[in-house]
Amino acid sequence: MASLAQIYDWFMTSKKPTQAQFWASWGSFWNKGETIPQSAISNLTASLNAKAEKSQIDGHFTDANAHALEFSAKEDKVNKGVANGYVPLDEFVKIASQYLNIVNDLVTGGATSLLSAEQGVVLQTQIDGINILLSSDDINLDTVQEVVNAIKQVETSLETILVNDLTTGGVTKALTAEMGKSLKILIDNKLSTYISSSQSMSFAQRKDRTLYGIIDQYTGEEITFSLATKYYDGSNLNLSKVDGVMYINIGSEFFKRDINDIIDVRWFGVKGDGITDDSAGLIKALTFSSGLNVRCFVPKTTDYYHVSKTIRVPLVSGQVLDVFSNGALIKPNVIPVNASIWNLTQFREHNLFSFGPTGTGSDVKLAFTNNSNISIHISGFEFDYSIIPFIENTINYDADIGIALQLSAENIVIKDVLISNTQGYGIRNHGTKYSEYRNIRCLNVGGRGQTVAGSGVDKDAYGDAYYFSSCVDQANISLEYCIAKGIQSYVKRSRVAVTFEYGINSSSLNIKGCVFQKYSKMLHIEEEGGVLAQITTTIFSDFNFMVANTLTLTTICNFNNCKVTLTSRDTEENGSSFISGLFSGAKAKIHFENSTFDLNNELGAQITCGGVSNFSNCYFKFNNKNQSFSYTDAIFQSCTFDSFGGVNPSFIFGNYELVNPIFINAYGSIRNNQVNSSLNLKGNNLNLVINDVLDSFYNIFSDFNKTSKYVRIDSTATPYSITINSTTCQSPLWKSASRLSVIIYGTDISPSRDFSKDNYTSGFSSTGGGLYIVDFKFNGVNWVVVGVPSLIGSDSSSIGMKIKTTDGGVTWTRGDTASQNVYGYNVIIVPKEKRSYFETF
Repeated sequence: MASLAQIYDWFMTSKKPTQAQFWASWGSFWNKGETIPQSAISNLTASLNAKAEKSQIDGHFTDANAHALEFSAKEDKVNKGVANGYVPLDEFVKIASQYLNIVNDLVTGGATSLLSAEQGVVLQTQIDGINILLSSDDINLDTVQEVVNAIKQVETSLETILVNDLTTGGVTKALTAEMGKSLKILIDNKLSTYISSSQSMSFAQRKDRTLYGIIDQYTGEEITFSLATKYYDGSNLNLSKVDGVMYINIGSEFFKRDINDIIDVRWFGVKGDGITDDSAGLIKALTFSSGLNVRCFVPKTTDYYHVSKTIRVPLVSGQVLDVFSNGALIKPNVIPVNASIWNLTQFREHNLFSFGPTGTGSDVKLAFTNNSNISIHISGFEFDYSIIPFIENTINYDADIGIALQLSAENIVIKDVLISNTQGYGIRNHGTKYSEYRNIRCLNVGGRGQTVAGSGVDKDAYGDAYYFSSCVDQANISLEYCIAKGIQSYVKRSRVAVTFEYGINSSSLNIKGCVFQKYSKMLHIEEEGGVLAQITTTIFSDFNFMVANTLTLTTICNFNNCKVTLTSRDTEENGSSFISGLFSGAKAKIHFENSTFDLNNELGAQITCGGVSNFSNCYFKFNNKNQSFSYTDAIFQSCTFDSFGGVNPSFIFGNYELVNPIFINAYGSIRNNQVNSSLNLKGNNLNLVINDVLDSFYNIFSDFNKTSKYVRIDSTATPYSITINSTTCQSPLWKSASRLSVIIYGTDISPSRDFSKDNYTSGFSSTGGGLYIVDFKFNGVNWVVVGVPSLIGSDSSSIGMKIKTTDGGVTWTRGDTASQNVYGYNVIIVPKEKRSYFETF
């Protein structure tokens, strides 16, 4: 017989089977007319041998003794109720006649016998007869004694049936109704003891595995308990695990409270009356809810929940702690005894809620790797930590600080929470992978002690509104519509609004629609790993440092559509008003887009922009306070500078490039300090205008003498600078342009910093009107004059100047016939293609 593989090979494409192969292939199969022998079927014989013969099965069905052994232990139905047999509980006549010793006369008696109902009739007849005798002439009952004797005989008969105590016992006795009532009271009292010493519950009845009809006195709800053998952690139930609220025992049986996915803290005696210490009840409720993975409800009361110690709930992998409220206030009457995941500072720390496993080891960067697969959800609470007094300055960390929420979990969600009056931290988050904060308000939270700049020792006190440490790799943190307003005492602001520390991994931060106010630092990032921060539609006000990046090599902070307001400094930091402070060699990058900066009350402040690489479409309002940018290499793209400039340099200690800027309400000269910075202005529209010679210092005719002044473009100095009286002032530059035009005109507006057509035409009308346009071309080395200066408007004498051009420069002096209304000259440098704007007026 050929195998299938051989047959397949014979009939492969391009092969032709032989007759022998063809026959062999058909010979490998059984024809339907052939009989298949048993030996050709695998395991057929063994399978048949394992089956019983039909005759054996038929015999088993008819054999009366086939199951005799099993049925011998059973009572025959016809014999039910015989002596030593089963009692037929539904056959009362048979019970009475065959199982009870009932005496059917009033003579026999017997201490273990019952009197038949028939004899009861007899007794009643006798009593009736006595009554008749007492009122008749019956000689057998014609005395009271005879009647008494008859009654006693009846009493004796009844006493053989009824027992009126709970100690005598007897299987042939019956309890009186009074004793039944007493027994019910004892059962109720006993069950109440099993259920709880702190709650009063009444037991109705039990059906099968369930206790029901129990009313909780705190909530008024009817509850049930079901028979159970396992604790919530999977271990066997025993008396040590019976708490009287979630688990009870009756005798040797254990019961678990039936719940509908929510635990109410009131079940545990928690009151929220502002007096009772609710610590123990809250801890029990939260422990059970996380163990059972159900939600925990803390109802709002007319008062608040007083706690004398930290509500500490350690968690393990797989657990979810979900606690919510409709506005409950947690407010301790005493400084709580602390329990903690991790003590971060050297102050005396006091946590209100502390959820998550305790940190391990000694390195805070690696201490929270034990919180994987743990989730925490908190919503609807208010926390007031005003019990901790604010300390202006501390010595040797001798101060108490509060932490409203201390959490360690892989996933954390907090919503609709108010934290107020806390010297310390609002929320301290350790080792998270994903955290979402939404509608959180930290009001009067933080504090700050002595600092170096404040003539004290910097203790870095006292805490932050939102604190994150040791985030895991690829952590994702979001704050939406949150508020942080720091404690401010005297002039000192609180420490930080949002802090990232001790991270060695990369993470992302998203801040949207938030308001941060009165913190020394708004955002502090001290991470070895990089943080990608996206901050949108957020308001920052009253700070010393807006962003402080330390240790961070790859952090990028993108601010979009934000509002930054600084009214004053608190003098507690070394330096001025910082948009970004960089320390420890950090190389973070910061970008601002579509944002507004209002620094209108900060006189002479340096807006230190360390790490800020780009401002795009931003609006700066300076209110003529002579502020300046410093310590960065930054590009300003299409930004508006309102009331900017002054005697002091506007850009120092850095390289700056202004692309398409707009200057309005300019206060004075806009320039850099030349020695250690450069200012590069370039653009492709008419808004690229700068007036460099119009404050009192640069007014050519400030003394109305004929002193010669000059302004020149000189490629041998700092690139394309205009120099006045040897004081360098940066002018617009276009590295990509090869042609430009210089517009020079006299004006009566002093100082005139706001460039517009109306502005310079009004100046012309009072000075005789007119301007010069000088065209230059860059030949790769120097700027050279193209053609001759063009006079637009009146002649040179009427505009009050004499102009001379040389390659690389323009020089002018006051003309002898200059109008006395000429206070100074504007010099405007624009791309060549924009000169036509000035050719008519």
